[in-house]
Amino acid sequence: MFGANPVVIGTIVGGLVLVPGQSSDIVKGGRLNTVLHWLAPDTESVFVAQGYPESLLNKLFIDEESEMEASFAVGLQSFPLLRLYDFFSKSRAHCLTRHKLETCVYAAKNFEPLNRSYVKSEETLLLIFQPNEAHGLALDVQRLIDQAPTTFDVCGVHVGVYPSKLTRIPDVFFCQPEPDVLLFSTSEENLETTLAQRKDPPAKAFFENWQLRCAMKRDAKIWGLRQYCRAGADRDPTNRRNPSYEILGSRENNTNSVGLALWYEENPNCMKFLFLSQSDSGKQEIEREWNRVRGKGMKSEIHERSPGLVELDVIIDDDAEGNYDLLLYSGFLLGSSWLH
Repeated sequence: MFGANPVVIGTIVGGLVLVPGQSSDIVKGGRLNTVLHWLAPDTESVFVAQGYPESLLNKLFIDEESEMEASFAVGLQSFPLLRLYDFFSKSRAHCLTRHKLETCVYAAKNFEPLNRSYVKSEETLLLIFQPNEAHGLALDVQRLIDQAPTTFDVCGVHVGVYPSKLTRIPDVFFCQPEPDVLLFSTSEENLETTLAQRKDPPAKAFFENWQLRCAMKRDAKIWGLRQYCRAGADRDPTNRRNPSYEILGSRENNTNSVGLALWYEENPNCMKFLFLSQSDSGKQEIEREWNRVRGKGMKSEIHERSPGLVELDVIIDDDAEGNYDLLLYSGFLLGSSWLH
């Protein structure tokens, strides 16, 4: 399902065992805001994770057999990083693990079914490292680009092209647009748009006009936004507007759905979800869906904030059996192909 070694609650896989009690400081400053302005205006989904444990990359890609204590939050932070398994061989990814990662931004658009198990989309992965890593990072990235079968320049940035390990992704485009930022893209057109907007950023990031932007907590350590597009909804199996929409066995589609937001709160330890639609039955639909997908031990509350705006709060117990289901649910809602 993952195209890589998954992180499984309570089991040592990919070097992680999810247990309670670990947290990190949220990355402050304008670097995240800067890279969000680079993303294409037709981006449909974005996931942001900040405050990574120092050794996480190493545990995920190098020392898989060792045990690392990690909270539910760290498990959720890890999922977009697993795309590196598909983008690079382990030997190539090895040189990136020595550098300290601060923030990850995963964005996707143009979702299409590949088969019953996988969704294809155009993906962008941006990794922001600590500024003092810039020199060493540049040396490692240069070696990776020099080894690439194909290279070219876009907007003054040297780009390496590697064949993907997955058949559904022909090529991966890789570059270092800023000293502390790495960019991966599965679409050359999307790469060009991202680098062009880096050079000439728009006044607003792509999601600033989305209705849910003002309702969510964007200073959270982990957050995500999804906007459902009318155009192409019938070919996107992750779009709630699609009559064939299905998520983990639930078929609670709603052609009046607008979008959703999610974020993680450390105090109390919980996941929050907001669903926006123009339907009067939104609360009942979310209740039916959640009751079908919720895992064992999940304590939750659903209420309507205002007409059409439904909030689902899930209390995290890092020992609960259902945490893996909650991780899957969070990813499926964003339509992220790294969880299909």
